[in-house]
Amino acid sequence: MIKKILLSFITCLVILFWLFQGSINNYWSTNYTTPSPLEKLNKYKIWKLGEEINNKILTAKNFLSSQYAELGNSLTAGINSKLQNPQQASNKEANNNQQPTNNVELANNNKDDFKDLIEAQEAKLQPDPHAHVLDSNKFAIGTLDIIAGNDDYTLYSFPQEISPITLEPGDQVLIAGDSMQQGVGRHIRAYLSQNYKIQSKDLSKQSTGLLNPNNLNWNQTITRELNGTNNYKLLIMFLGANDNYGMYDSVSGKALPFGSQKWKAHYLQRIMSIMYQARIHGVQVIWVTVPNIRKKDLNDKIHLLNELYISAAKQYGVIVVDANKALGLDDYNFSPSIRINNRLVKTRSDDGIHFTIPGEKLIANAVLSNIIYKNQEANLD
Repeated sequence: MIKKILLSFITCLVILFWLFQGSINNYWSTNYTTPSPLEKLNKYKIWKLGEEINNKILTAKNFLSSQYAELGNSLTAGINSKLQNPQQASNKEANNNQQPTNNVELANNNKDDFKDLIEAQEAKLQPDPHAHVLDSNKFAIGTLDIIAGNDDYTLYSFPQEISPITLEPGDQVLIAGDSMQQGVGRHIRAYLSQNYKIQSKDLSKQSTGLLNPNNLNWNQTITRELNGTNNYKLLIMFLGANDNYGMYDSVSGKALPFGSQKWKAHYLQRIMSIMYQARIHGVQVIWVTVPNIRKKDLNDKIHLLNELYISAAKQYGVIVVDANKALGLDDYNFSPSIRINNRLVKTRSDDGIHFTIPGEKLIANAVLSNIIYKNQEANLD
């Protein structure tokens, strides 16, 4: 009898590990900043099948929950027609590079001193090869990240995208991100399809980010998608809430604490890698920042991530949508609701992270305010 109970317990445990391997791997990476021991089993298809099954179950659950909330929310119909587009969050920034000039006075006629002064003067007059790199990004110069593609993406820059972005018949839109994007992306896709017949593809997946490629390698996934047969003209990115822990550098074999200089350099390279792939394929980018979160420690980390997103976007000419403005929030404080037409509307779920359907639509509307179709402004109904 005891053997049967023990066998049943072990069997259940194995099944749980099989189904929830993604969450277990994320937890391990978060707390130990090293690859999870379970990742050694990723080479077996039968093992990865468990994660696929779990993801499909979670996707179905999220879809049913959103549908139930849609039906149960009596405020939605009245809100939709009165939502106002927030101001566009993308500002153009010009970099004025001044060529240095120096008047050098010779202290004496010593030959060695004269040579040193001449060499110093010539060095100062040489054009700066990194002049196009924003000062806020120069700390990452020379950092090579395997996940990003082993290139130094701080050395590239692109002109500012024209806003709003014009979509024409036949254009396609690629949507990518984590669970925050899943709800927002659903409204964007529905609007573009119903109003403009624009096709879009949503790759968003819960519990993903730029830190853990074993759950989903976004750099690789987006590169592969853009290299495929398609007519993408716009990439909409919205992620970051899951990227709040340290990073394991497989090259040095060292753990990089969250927010350290090396951590930020590697993370910035991964952001820029995605922007680079889009821009060289002629695809414009809208990057949505993560809005304020209830938990203070997590909110602090989110602000650091947003600084990196914005800094990369300025150098790559990418449009940034400020989700805080869309939700009526200030730069730091969290609020679960917004007042619209003298009515208090709940925008955030009880976990203080995710959104209600009105919250999703507010952010979707902010994104759509940066898109036009045949010179007609797109407004979320």
